[in-house]
Amino acid sequence: MLRRTVGLLTHGLREDVDLVGRFGGEEFVLVLPHVGVGEAVGVASRMRELLARADVDHVDGPIRFSGSFGVAAWDGRETMDRLLSRADAALYRAKAAGRNRVALDEGYGEIHVLDHGGEAPLQPSGEVQPFTPTTRQGTAPRRPRRATAPALRQP
Repeated sequence: MLRRTVGLLTHGLREDVDLVGRFGGEEFVLVLPHVGVGEAVGVASRMRELLARADVDHVDGPIRFSGSFGVAAWDGRETMDRLLSRADAALYRAKAAGRNRVALDEGYGEIHVLDHGGEAPLQPSGEVQPFTPTTRQGTAPRRPRRATAPALRQP
């Protein structure tokens, strides 16, 4: 099942550019560098449609797929943890709206569940900053550095 799912998720992505990774039991993360929000929503919609049309033969009958997607774009300032948290919140909003949906967190505090989709060409968009997030160990907030007294010089 996992191999079939990954095969469906990687269909049509850019080789050596886009990444697909398992992020939990049945959750996956897609990283689409240099792709705008509109294109990412189109990719998620296309993936959702591919999954809905696919099935796996099983002894008890075919197993059907469905997919809910949470889309969030990196704004160039946030941490990877924050970006994944926004995408995760959008995913759960999509599931709560009836599953097999796409939800978008544009970074302004609201999550929109989208009822439409469509084909999305995977061409780099000039409006999106390069995907180079900073990473750090742990999830605790950074502590401010203690101010040090300036060195005094004697003339």
